[in-house]
Order: sequence, then C-alpha cells, then structure tokens
Amino acid sequence: MLYQRYRYSHWDGTQQIFDIDASEVMDALSDDLLQNGDVMRALRELFRNGMENRDGSQMPSLRQLMEQLKNQRRQQLQQSNLDSVVDDLKERLENILKTEREGIQARLDDAASQPEPDDAAGKEQHRSLNQLLRQRAEHNWTVSMTFPTIWEGRSRG
Repeated sequence: MLYQRYRYSHWDGTQQIFDIDASEVMDALSDDLLQNGDVMRALRELFRNGMENRDGSQMPSLRQLMEQLKNQRRQQLQQSNLDSVVDDLKERLENILKTEREGIQARLDDAASQPEPDDAAGKEQHRSLNQLLRQRAEHNWTVSMTFPTIWEGRSRG
C-alpha cells in the first residue's frame, strides 16, 4: 500500500503522534539481532521492511517512503509543467487579441480616411456603411476585451 489513510480529529491530548514507540523498535531489533547476530543487518532489515507494532499497524519501510516521495515529486513536476503550458497559451492568446484589436483600429482608420462621394445617394450609402463598420468594430472590440476575463475564469475552475 503506497498511501495510508489518515483520519484527523481535534487534539485532546490522548492521541499518540507515533504509532511505534522506542521499546517496540528495540524489541524488533533484538529479535533480529538474536536470530542473525548482526546489528547492521537488523537495522537494514528494519529500514528495508519496516515493522509492525503491537496493534498490527505497519510502519512503512524506507523503500515505501522513497516511493511516496517519488510519486509526490512526479505530481509536482506534472503540475508545474501544466502551469507553464497554461502560461504559454495565455501569452499566445494575448498576442492574438492584440493583433485583432490593431486590425479593428486599422479598418476604422482606413474607413475614416476615405473621401465621401459627391452625390447624395453615395453619401448616404457611405454613411450607412461607416455606421455598420463602427457597430461591428465596437462589437468585436468588446468581445476582444472580455475574452481574457472568460479565459481566466475557465483556467481557474
């Protein structure tokens, strides 16, 4: 089992912080020492296999603890990698929106610089086209200004 389940409760002073006390560790070491006669081997076995206390709960081995650390590190690296991808996408989106806004402004400037026709029908058509262009430009500008807000809301959720 790589992950143990923990239950948290309000501290009332009766909880034991460590499930295994020193006498249990010494008992486990002395049993192994009596069987094999080697203190270093007894310690290695304790670190390699962990130990079980009187209640039957298992103290994780060093290998299990290392595996847990590797998994946590892998998860953190994946998370930071995803963060950099999102940051890159945000930057690209900002560049696209900037280009769009510049294009809208350029179209408005071009329309404003065109001379009006001399005849009345041409003037009316020119005004209505300019008005339509301004309405579309205003709509597109509004969309381009609200899009980053929408993007940020989705990336957080």
